[in-house]
Amino acid sequence: MQAELRYARDLHIRDFGQGSYILIGNQRSDPWVSLFAARSYFQYTGKPAGHSYAFHNVNPLKGEQAEYAPLEGEVESVNYADITLTPNLTDSGYVLTIVRSDVPANEAAARFLMGDELPQDLQAILKKQSLRSFEILLRGHHLHGESNDKLAIMAYRASSR
Repeated sequence: MQAELRYARDLHIRDFGQGSYILIGNQRSDPWVSLFAARSYFQYTGKPAGHSYAFHNVNPLKGEQAEYAPLEGEVESVNYADITLTPNLTDSGYVLTIVRSDVPANEAAARFLMGDELPQDLQAILKKQSLRSFEILLRGHHLHGESNDKLAIMAYRASSR
């Protein structure tokens, strides 16, 4: 497998028509994430009441919340990260986005994705050859800006070809 690290400022929209990409950040830190945001069930939104952002659940299923907003405490904070795999603009590759509420959530989500902690039923779904896209919304906690790898899956979606 070959990989190339490129800065967001060095990309062009035509680049997303071929190959596969990993985009980390949110629309403010990486504007290219906006190209794929509409494909997400958990859309990063700005400024709900009392918060600087939230993840809006476009189609809440039974037991899911309509909004997932962070909680800032004096010692511990709750944060969220959304991991989405979706086809690129021409359906010839994939784009993996890790959209987070803050840097500790981003770091924890990336480690979670690379680890072996996914539940067995979710691993089985992700290994299917017919998988077209998936999305996982994670909740984490951190103390004074340090990431915590104890993440909980709040919701997930998967679609087949």
